[in-house]
Amino acid sequence: MNLWKYDLSTKTYTQPLLILKMKDVHYPSLGPEDIVFEAGGRLFFIQYRFGKNRKVITVNVVTD
Repeated sequence: MNLWKYDLSTKTYTQPLLILKMKDVHYPSLGPEDIVFEAGGRLFFIQYRFGKNRKVITVNVVTD
């Protein structure tokens, strides 16, 4: 699953804002100028105005 852009005025979808092969986008959270999400165990954010994304931090979960 990827993030798509939906234009409220024209009611149309455009190509994905990002394409992550073999990884699904989870837990997207909208901010004033970007969206933060998890994909493949990493946190990313995308500036939806520019359509650019970058990795924020690697997440490691230790279990017993």
